[in-house]
Amino acid sequence: MNGDFSRSTFAAGNHYSGVRMQQGSVQVDADWNEQVDIVRHQVVTPLGDLLGSFAAAGDPADPAQAGFALALAEPVEAEAGEETPPDLIIAAGRAYAGGVLCENDAACRYSKQPDYPGATSHLTALLDAGYTRFIVYLDVWDRHVTALEEPAMADGALDGIDTTTRTRTIWQLRLLPLDSELPDDDTSPATLPEWKALLDSKQQRGRLSAQQAPNTLLRDNQLYRVEVHAVEGRNVAFKWSRENGAVCYGVTGQPARLPGATDPDAAPTGIPTAVTYSISLTEQDPARLFLYLGDWVELVRDGDVVDGARRALYQVVDLQPDRGLVSVVGFDTLPDEPADSRVRWLVRRWDQRSPRNGTPRSHADASGLVRRAAGDVDPFDLENGVQVLFGDGGDYRPGDYWLIPARTQFSSGRGGVEWPQSAPGVPLAQSPHGIDHRYALLGVFYHTTDGWQIDRQPPAAFLALPPITSKVLDLAQRVTAVEADVTDLKARVAVLEEKVEWALNWLTAERAQLFYDYLAAVPLEMGDVVAIDPEREGHVVRAGSDNETLVVGVVARILTRRHGETIYRVTMHGRTRCNVVGTVTPGALLTVSGYDGRAVQGGVFLRPGTVVGKALSGQRATQKKELGIVDIMVTLA
Repeated sequence: MNGDFSRSTFAAGNHYSGVRMQQGSVQVDADWNEQVDIVRHQVVTPLGDLLGSFAAAGDPADPAQAGFALALAEPVEAEAGEETPPDLIIAAGRAYAGGVLCENDAACRYSKQPDYPGATSHLTALLDAGYTRFIVYLDVWDRHVTALEEPAMADGALDGIDTTTRTRTIWQLRLLPLDSELPDDDTSPATLPEWKALLDSKQQRGRLSAQQAPNTLLRDNQLYRVEVHAVEGRNVAFKWSRENGAVCYGVTGQPARLPGATDPDAAPTGIPTAVTYSISLTEQDPARLFLYLGDWVELVRDGDVVDGARRALYQVVDLQPDRGLVSVVGFDTLPDEPADSRVRWLVRRWDQRSPRNGTPRSHADASGLVRRAAGDVDPFDLENGVQVLFGDGGDYRPGDYWLIPARTQFSSGRGGVEWPQSAPGVPLAQSPHGIDHRYALLGVFYHTTDGWQIDRQPPAAFLALPPITSKVLDLAQRVTAVEADVTDLKARVAVLEEKVEWALNWLTAERAQLFYDYLAAVPLEMGDVVAIDPEREGHVVRAGSDNETLVVGVVARILTRRHGETIYRVTMHGRTRCNVVGTVTPGALLTVSGYDGRAVQGGVFLRPGTVVGKALSGQRATQKKELGIVDIMVTLA
């Protein structure tokens, strides 16, 4: 994250559950950023424990279709003599990779993924190399986004000043080439050595330690960033920034290449015959242009960031702050973009060379990078006594970075380089602070004599559950659907079996009510006390006699089925609402009254077969024949 942060303080090993503000105390960004990290950790970790490395959610519109399910795409017509690479369709929906939510808003092709513009070129390169067997997997990580990448993030009321930044979940469907043979049909591709090597590379990361050199005194508060740019055998080529790489500017339009070769004496490091570009910055306030002659800068696009591309660095050779123009020189030729292209370029400053003291001192070589051998026992001095050391062993990858807070030292002895220590004065080597990739295996993709095939896709871990309402019919219908899925869910996800059983028990208790559906010759109302119609089978009528012994229950719901037929759901046992007449006392037994469909509070002597149930609520009638409605527990007797 290249934000302008004071430091990053979250550590899972602290087991903190929240950040607390104190009255009258200074507020700093690190505290509230740690609160965000704590919440994320508490959400992602249990989801990962529950769902495993991958789980797909069903689409509510099509529950049988799991999110991120794969299918072969129809080939796209190509020009004569050209062969288009194979393609996949990625189903819309949601998935969880190691507990991180991934959302695919609409079905898309592998070649048209929203966050992987280089997918097609990557596949083409693999095919050209002769590969015909691949593991298909999700690569999920967090991208840091500022107002330079997303201008809408800055509030226009503040004249475009950026106030905060964002993190965005990036998911990419990637292909891992296989040299080994595919396993048997009943064997998971997770057993393949290529997949195990990918997971091992995540665990066995290269480590770095940081410390303050003896007899040095830090006088500036900085957040140093050390980032791997390239790996060449045991040598790590890196760049560093004293401000977390947050000194960054937007570019208006496209960088313009200047004609002719560069004068070797024009560049402070004497770069011979190189490419020179003129860049127009969106920030044209000279007082806020923190670039200097000799600075090393990086030119990046959105596509470079998500594709993991690392371009060569450029060196500043000319500055026109009043016009917002910068000229840079380097060995890398930028891709030509259409004049109307919306590709957004950024210029990011790195501090391998510090021009602040007026001396053009630089640790960088002619490419602008610093190269150190992993395992070198001599610490490397960034500046002002801040030292780093790359450990031996482990895998260093381009993009790995470490954040090193350096704090002003006072007479009290506080401050210095903040870094974990195994013992006083012995820094502890740390894995990269980012980028944290999560991998989820989706299947295998391979070519046979019958063409391209894809299989071994993991089944959906769970389907989208329908909303549960208090309406008995909806409950019955939805519970039936859930019960039908439970058997399949248990077979697919054993870890969810206990929770599914709990959900079913709860739903069964909610619908513990006895009812039956009847027809009626005349319209009925909800709450009517009804009796069996002796003249029509399957019909009921309003109970309207004091001695009515054919009472069957209370109308709880009016249903309209096909062809306009009205069906009345009659509660025969359970809680519902009942129409009454006169005063009713809670707890009193209700019997059939002389009013059509109305119950009345019974007396001392009750005739068997006329009791409707027990009143759960009451009403105080001012008149003997006053009508009302109360809650009742239907218990026919």
